[in-house]
Amino acid sequence: MKLIELHILQSFPVSCLNRDDLNSPKTATFGGVQRARLSSQCWKRAIREAAAANSPHFKGERTRLIVTPLRDALASRGLGADDAHAKAIEICDAIAKFDKEAEKKSGSLKVKMIFFTSPAEIARRRCPPRNAPLHQSDSR
Repeated sequence: MKLIELHILQSFPVSCLNRDDLNSPKTATFGGVQRARLSSQCWKRAIREAAAANSPHFKGERTRLIVTPLRDALASRGLGADDAHAKAIEICDAIAKFDKEAEKKSGSLKVKMIFFTSPAEIARRRCPPRNAPLHQSDSR
């Protein structure tokens, strides 16, 4: 895996590019001066939007609703409906913590953490063999 780490100092015109949960501009003291601060989420959103605008192949989205598309993809690969449902929940619980309370409360199948994925990425998932451990460390 390759890692690219960017440390960026960039001048911006007077504007409020990023706000906190109270809708106040985010700030940080840097060099003894209070400055506007951009969070990493702000940068990532800008990159995602630019990629979507510049490439017809970039169809990713941030969502908590990954269980149903994953279940459908597994079922289309030959896994039975009940097995596909169980395996989708197992996979989602491993990558973004399955939200059991939401399922009990409203019947919605979602995860607790927002997850970034694309329809093409879900469609490429291979159907795991029945009773196969999700991770190598799961096999005992």
